[in-house]
Amino acid sequence: MTVRRYKRFLAFLFLSILLGSSFESLSYADELSATAANTRVTFIPHVNTVSPGQTLVIGILMEMDEGWHTYWKNPGDSGYPTNIEWTLPEGFNAGPIIWPNPHRLNVAPLTMYGYEGRTFLLTKIKGADNVPVGASVDIRATVKWLACRIECVPGVAEFSLTMPVAAQGGQRSPLFEQYFEEFRNHYPLDSSRWRIGGSEAPGRIIFQFTPTKDNKTVFQSIEFFPEENGLIDHTASQSFSKTAEGYQLEVIKSPTRPNAPIDSIKGLFVLSPVNPALSKQSFEHEVALKPAVSSQGNSSQDGLTLRIAIFFAFVGGLILNLMPCVLPVLSIKVLNLVESTQKDRGKSMVNALMFTLGILVSFWFLASFIVALKAAGQQVGWGFQFQSPVFVIFMAVLFFWLGLNLFGVFEIGTSLTQAENAFRHSLLLKNSFFNGVLATIVATPCTAPFMGSALGYTLLKPPVYSYLIFTFLGLGLAAPYLVLSAFPNLLRWVPKPGAWILVLKRIFGFLFMTTVVWLAWILGEQRGVDAMAALYAGLFLMAIGGWVIGQWAGVAQRKSIRWIARLCAIFLFVLGFGIALKGAQSAETLMPRHSTTDDSGWIAYSPEVVADLRSRGKAVFIDFTAQWCLSCQVNEKLVLSQRRVMDAFKEKGVILIKADWTNYDEGITKALVSYGKNSIPLYVLYGSQPGREPVILPEILTPKIVFDALGSI
Repeated sequence: MTVRRYKRFLAFLFLSILLGSSFESLSYADELSATAANTRVTFIPHVNTVSPGQTLVIGILMEMDEGWHTYWKNPGDSGYPTNIEWTLPEGFNAGPIIWPNPHRLNVAPLTMYGYEGRTFLLTKIKGADNVPVGASVDIRATVKWLACRIECVPGVAEFSLTMPVAAQGGQRSPLFEQYFEEFRNHYPLDSSRWRIGGSEAPGRIIFQFTPTKDNKTVFQSIEFFPEENGLIDHTASQSFSKTAEGYQLEVIKSPTRPNAPIDSIKGLFVLSPVNPALSKQSFEHEVALKPAVSSQGNSSQDGLTLRIAIFFAFVGGLILNLMPCVLPVLSIKVLNLVESTQKDRGKSMVNALMFTLGILVSFWFLASFIVALKAAGQQVGWGFQFQSPVFVIFMAVLFFWLGLNLFGVFEIGTSLTQAENAFRHSLLLKNSFFNGVLATIVATPCTAPFMGSALGYTLLKPPVYSYLIFTFLGLGLAAPYLVLSAFPNLLRWVPKPGAWILVLKRIFGFLFMTTVVWLAWILGEQRGVDAMAALYAGLFLMAIGGWVIGQWAGVAQRKSIRWIARLCAIFLFVLGFGIALKGAQSAETLMPRHSTTDDSGWIAYSPEVVADLRSRGKAVFIDFTAQWCLSCQVNEKLVLSQRRVMDAFKEKGVILIKADWTNYDEGITKALVSYGKNSIPLYVLYGSQPGREPVILPEILTPKIVFDALGSI
């Protein structure tokens, strides 16, 4: 053998050993395979080396035993998507999983999205630009999946691979090429050959597909796989049809959110050609959805038009005057109206207009706050401020001091004339604008009939609609006082002012103190009994401060004593308010108290619980409520807790679910929006038939209303 041939032989031998050792380290069939949970998982890089700044593709081959399946990134009604956790060298970055097209897996009564037989998941890993040639890098991956037949078994496999760094791309893996070729037409492509539109209709979503001029393939079906769960009914069939421009696909919205407004929806579209010799086409796309439009050009929301929504808002505001929430404030306003009307009709009208302005400004502020949060992507509902313990404490303190004023704690002197004078000239009676603001604040825990539909009408509308609806809601609340001020003859039956006013003053003081007790109870439901005790302790100190003001701050002969009394009162007020706030802030927010119990029969709300019960064909009644919602509490005490009503639910096999909104809950807020509402109470009754629209009960319940609703399912 010549020297030249000997050198060639050594070079060839060295290269063979190098390549052989590289492929031995990969050991595709043995070292980089694992079997668990009825699934064989194989880790397959597409080349045998990595290069600086280049992209390495890793394939995860999953081979399931016969009858078993794994899941797509959205598993559907049940399941868990396969997950890959990467441990990579510094500067290396792994992209998301590239999923092949899934299949619908029907295991009655559920429908899942996943894979049977085998699937090939891909991940692109971008290499670091500064990785040194000639070195080696360690790539580790932990694959977690769920394999199911009837039963489900979780699986975990860990892989570790050391790969050399070369200046150029290495040799391609034949095994990777084999499986990539098998699944090549199963991966989504771009959607550039389609124009895609979408719109909402009651209970469904409609997609329109228009092919570009170079897209000549004729298709016989289209399937949609949503990327986000909870938006569509996975079990419902999807309706495909041809149109003059292309194709149309209708999907049914989730039965738990049939009226949920959806701005856009993202997912995978799989198109099957008429010619069986052609492969399926697929692409992922996010479709902006237009709201359904009625023949009058208004978005459909419970069948309302703008005129009907305005009428409902005005009537709802009018009925608010009869609600217990506003009784303490409005009763005093009526008394002030009696006095001023009998003395000065012009002044009475000015006070009524100022009262109305206070209401309108407050409603406009609420509308602005809600519009701002909606623009920021958040949702709040009517009465949202009572979900804040700080606001509840502030209102309790305000009502407590107003009550002390009505009891005469701040009055100077003890004679009837002096008491009447102090009563007439107090801030509570003279400041009509303040009365309007206060009336609006205390009205928010109540939802009158017609109000829920009117407020829900604004959910999908531009901000101007919110301001319009809130304006007429405020006008409805103020209307009785405007009418009585404009026509004082309607008050001729009321006796003239006298000693009876002082008696009413004390009665209204008790109404205010009752409101304080109610607010303290709300705080206790939100933050526990310690927070409620701290509030009562703070109010006790404030009461002493009020007594000091009444006894010395305004009547003491020596100026120094008056100043000492005022400073003492301020100190006691600040100390009391601080104790109340500290007690609420140090306590933890309580979880909803409605869990499954043998005594109550109610279970706590969650979207998953509702979806599971609906998928199993169970009738469901959802009570959206809060401790601060007086209308809710009245309905629960007088109707829903009645034995005959509970027996009727039991006879029909209805599962009772309590959605407690006392503290802010994003899930409950979204659920309210899904039914076209942003206020409580809301009562939703589902029958046992899947896909059927729910029955929405009115805000004010009677046993007959509940019985009639149960009879309709």
